[in-house]
Amino acid sequence: MHNGNIAEASNTTNWDLNPGTGSMQISSQSQYQGWVGSGVSLDTRYGFGLFDTFTINAGNSGFAFGDDVALNLSLSIQVAAQTDGLNAQTAGNWLKFTLQQRNPIPGFLGLTYSQELLSLDYQVGVYNFTEKAIINGVTQFDNTVAYANGQGNEADVYNFNVTLNGKVGETVELGMLFGDFTANVYDYSIENLSEGTRQNIGNAQENYGNEFSALVNWDIEDRPGFEGLEVLAASGFDPAINAVPEPATYVTVFGLVCLSFCASRRLCRSDN
Repeated sequence: MHNGNIAEASNTTNWDLNPGTGSMQISSQSQYQGWVGSGVSLDTRYGFGLFDTFTINAGNSGFAFGDDVALNLSLSIQVAAQTDGLNAQTAGNWLKFTLQQRNPIPGFLGLTYSQELLSLDYQVGVYNFTEKAIINGVTQFDNTVAYANGQGNEADVYNFNVTLNGKVGETVELGMLFGDFTANVYDYSIENLSEGTRQNIGNAQENYGNEFSALVNWDIEDRPGFEGLEVLAASGFDPAINAVPEPATYVTVFGLVCLSFCASRRLCRSDN
């Protein structure tokens, strides 16, 4: 207890992973209530992974089983973050979103690896704002803006088009992650989903908070020269590419794994 007050740092994180509608979202809020220099702080780290499989059928494209084809994955990422922290205060928000495609051919020691098709780094802290996107190894943008006195507040919408390569009759598996795989080993276990989304808050100023939210929507569309393909998703997601389906009956067995993880803690300290 300090002048009748109790110092407390808390975090609340919410998430919704919905592959059937082609969306996933998270939000996180950290609050510090107390006096300067209480010794109470909180560092919350979390990762989420959504995995879905998509079978590519010929549809009315004219392609035959086993032919190489390409699709367009359209991604919209809405993200916002802010902190009331000043430059002297430890406070920040870190997001890393990655899109992974599973390599069906086992690699070294029989491990299954992934190709990282896209990564987006988004950071809002007390000192600066950073945004960086890479698609298939090519940097799309890499920007840093310094803040004069903290209290960063950002809101952005990113639209990406990513090429998905596959074969007619092949099942493509994608991992959409708030986080990243360790060494790109495609592994569902939480131990292999490395740190990528994080929020922290300290005690160098009185009563303030951090907020962070992200919404990701995706769709699969035709690419020029590959029109007429059909894509069936394990989750039941109906992509735009199937807007005019052929009258047919499909009996398909799919696998779908959704993995989520949340770390939520509360730290308190009384000064007697």
